[in-house]
Amino acid sequence: MTDPGVVDQSALMLKVQSPGSLPTGVASDKLLSTQSMPRNPCLMNAMRVLGLVEQSSQGFDRMWLSMLISGREAPEVEEGSESVSVTFLAGTP
Repeated sequence: MTDPGVVDQSALMLKVQSPGSLPTGVASDKLLSTQSMPRNPCLMNAMRVLGLVEQSSQGFDRMWLSMLISGREAPEVEEGSESVSVTFLAGTP
């Protein structure tokens, strides 16, 4: 895995793209019900430094819940053979 992670931000959305596929046994449509296996420790550390997660295994659940509680759409997860991206749309709360 040599490709960099990419963060794309605008007033309407935040998209985080991380190189590599999901861990074996993890499906994008089962992320909330599958035991967490961080696939990119560097990205997890960056999210922790930014205050978006307190510890490993809680970030995605917390981000998902925060979006729904604020009246926004659930994050969109796109799984490719070489990367995974998560998009958060701003929308109107």
